[in-house]
Amino acid sequence: MTGLYEYWSLPHKLNIQCPSCQRKASFEFARLAKIQLKKDIEYFQQHPDFEYQRFQDSCGGYWNAAFYYPNLSVDLQQIRDLPET
Repeated sequence: MTGLYEYWSLPHKLNIQCPSCQRKASFEFARLAKIQLKKDIEYFQQHPDFEYQRFQDSCGGYWNAAFYYPNLSVDLQQIRDLPET
């Protein structure tokens, strides 16, 4: 069995070559952050640079998350009204 670090050590960015045209393409995976406070859920639901989702864990509890897609949204440093953690 692999360790936890090995299982979750996926790359954040990939550079691949298109098999058809042989050009290089760069991809950056979405980033996910758990939303800790219920009062912050509405912010992420309404913000155009985040995608909100609610998940159910294996014990039946729910948790909330915000997805951020690099290169499809403004840079995170430009978002000034993020909720405090």
